[in-house]
Amino acid sequence: MHRSITLSIAILIALLSLTAPTHSIIAKTSFKDLSDQALEHADKENYDQAIKLAKQAVELATQKHGLTDINTIDAKFLLGQIYYEADQSELAKPIYSDILTTYQNSDSADNENLILAHLGLAACLQDLGNYEDSELNYKVANQICKEHLPREHEITAQAIADFADFYYDNDQFDKAEPLHLQALEIRQKVLDQNHEDICQSHLNLALLYNRKGDSPKAIRHYTKALAISKRTNGVHSNETIYILNDFARHYIVHANYRKAESLLKQVERIAKKHFGVDHEDYADILNNLGLLYRCTDKFDLALKHNKQALAILENIYEKDHPNLSSSLFNLAATYRELDKLDLAIKFQKRSLAIDEKIHGKDHINVAANISSIAEIYTTQKKYDKALELLERSLSIYKATLGDEHQYVATTLKKFGTLYHQQGEPKNAVEYLKQAANIYEKTHGINSTTYNQCLYDIGGILVLDGQISKSKPILDQIIKSKMPRTQEAQAITLSALYYRSVVHARQANKTDAVKDMKQVIKIAQKLFGSNHPTVKQYKEELQYIINN
Repeated sequence: MHRSITLSIAILIALLSLTAPTHSIIAKTSFKDLSDQALEHADKENYDQAIKLAKQAVELATQKHGLTDINTIDAKFLLGQIYYEADQSELAKPIYSDILTTYQNSDSADNENLILAHLGLAACLQDLGNYEDSELNYKVANQICKEHLPREHEITAQAIADFADFYYDNDQFDKAEPLHLQALEIRQKVLDQNHEDICQSHLNLALLYNRKGDSPKAIRHYTKALAISKRTNGVHSNETIYILNDFARHYIVHANYRKAESLLKQVERIAKKHFGVDHEDYADILNNLGLLYRCTDKFDLALKHNKQALAILENIYEKDHPNLSSSLFNLAATYRELDKLDLAIKFQKRSLAIDEKIHGKDHINVAANISSIAEIYTTQKKYDKALELLERSLSIYKATLGDEHQYVATTLKKFGTLYHQQGEPKNAVEYLKQAANIYEKTHGINSTTYNQCLYDIGGILVLDGQISKSKPILDQIIKSKMPRTQEAQAITLSALYYRSVVHARQANKTDAVKDMKQVIKIAQKLFGSNHPTVKQYKEELQYIINN
């Protein structure tokens, strides 16, 4: 299921059926046939044929009615949409620009088409990394909606949702959330309650709350999206499979591995029957299984699924196709966990080469690959190489996303890890503090991301013997109101453990014992009473009591 970023196929069909030529029966039939056939091929992702037919529709409409006729404009919309869906935004962009130029040179403009053209152009610009002009076109589209359309209108909802997606994709979640809620509210008023756009709004909100770390809200919207999709599309539909797969990924991210595995095994069975074992969507599910097993330290299983996923994609696409990049990235991550660092770098560099070919050397995907290679070099103690790559990654992120983006923070955190491993705690803490300041703004003081960064600072200070500086940081983590997830509990456990160490070094046995008992209680909940980690903590508690 594609998130709605530009003109939907459903709206295209409506526009084409309403605005087909009226003064030539033959032209009407030919134009509609070409458009319907193009849409049919696009729906099956047969984009080469869809593009060929859409081009013919544009040529026919232009010959019969001229460049400025509404039929020609609608044909161009169709071609632009198919280019966009085929990941050819560089070809879709001039189509939408041409439509806007046509309207600017016209005495009268169809406001709905004008809005959709701005949305299409904005989506292409965003794909091509021109975020400033993309945001401007989203703003223009929404302003036209306010001035010329009712608030409770399907296209108004689409413009709002697309603008929300822009902010979501740029990790500006506080801006995205109210817009997605507005879009859902409008759609629930103007559409049937089982409409695919309402399903999409719930899915958009689920993805948003997932990224914000608000698991209960994410689960609520995933559940609603899933229920609508099952009623409307069926259990074995592409849309339902997509939601189940993403729902499972949510549980992985929030360390609820039991539910993640249950959902992934369910969707894997459905997808195998629906797609077959050689389909790219089946490969995506295998990659999620690989992630699950990597997170649960089942690295051999992770490797098996990552390799299988990549093999499927390599049978479908050329070796340097864009759709292989993320699968190569996943395989590299698994090899890192297996400490097969040469293989990790090999696959990471393949992913990097693909992204550089598609996006150029200054794209955020390139920065992500460079940063991952830097982490491998850090593990290998090749610190000079790692620093060089982290500097390049940081430079790309700042130039593209600004100085206070979460990806900037994540890179700064990697600098902290590098300096910590080099035995330079002062530099490590400095970079981690910079990262924490950004996370505080992007995620909030009660987020797991922010508190994990604080924990890294506190831990380094404890290890460096800076007890008085570490304790207030550990206190802040323990008092924070993080969501009740396993990840948050693990952070709290770690902070309590280090604070117990601090109390012990300060000869405060009472509080040291109290904190270690809390550590054991949380560990039993996370790992089970008989886990070796729990046994270790009990031994440390006894040591504190006896000494």
